[in-house]
Amino acid sequence: EQDTQLLKATPYNGVAKLREVIAEYLYHFRGMSVSADQIIVGAGTEYLYNLLIQLLGRDHIYAVENPGYQKIAKIYKSNDVSCRYIDMDEYGLAADKLKDSDASVVHLSPSHHYPTGIVMPIGRRQELLSWANAEKNRYIIEDDYDSEFRFAGRPIQTLQSIDDNQRVIYINTFSKSIAPSIRISYLVLPPGLVPVYREKLGFYSCTVPSFEQYTLAKFIAGGYFEKHINRMKK
Repeated sequence: EQDTQLLKATPYNGVAKLREVIAEYLYHFRGMSVSADQIIVGAGTEYLYNLLIQLLGRDHIYAVENPGYQKIAKIYKSNDVSCRYIDMDEYGLAADKLKDSDASVVHLSPSHHYPTGIVMPIGRRQELLSWANAEKNRYIIEDDYDSEFRFAGRPIQTLQSIDDNQRVIYINTFSKSIAPSIRISYLVLPPGLVPVYREKLGFYSCTVPSFEQYTLAKFIAGGYFEKHINRMKK
């Protein structure tokens, strides 16, 4: 059956088997209860950033961390999106400064900030969710790259897992956790944005070959990804 599936066009949101495996992985290792329908697979986070701009719209002001991963702001600016730099403190992106920025979308990495390595405490995460809930069209893009490589203690809950109002869009990649040549990343959309994405962007073809997606699905489902992460931590 899988042999015949390899010859078919890949669904716009990615191979169902990979999305199901990712959803199961997120449940067991990140405490996230999501469905496969919420997941969008794409070739690298840069590609997914561009999709998010098209999904949410260019009329938003997007906030990014300062200091932070410079490519994120460059991608926003290259799409003619207004961008605000929000200073960091010892707990991560400063929520009070975000409130003064007029931004309605914020892009951040709470579990492993680049380049400082700051892990945002739960209290600050709650502050940011309160900011997002204060107005209708506010969103948090939670970039969870490298979160697998926490060496001490259990990982702090993701913003997505404590979001009760569908304000968090989760993004992660296997390019960091496996190898840069593995250009497979994914979004987890809030349930309310799933039909919006399908209507606005469902015409796009998935940018990851189905063979690579089925291979990664087997790698994760067989427990090899978990073993790889544990080996890399040593």
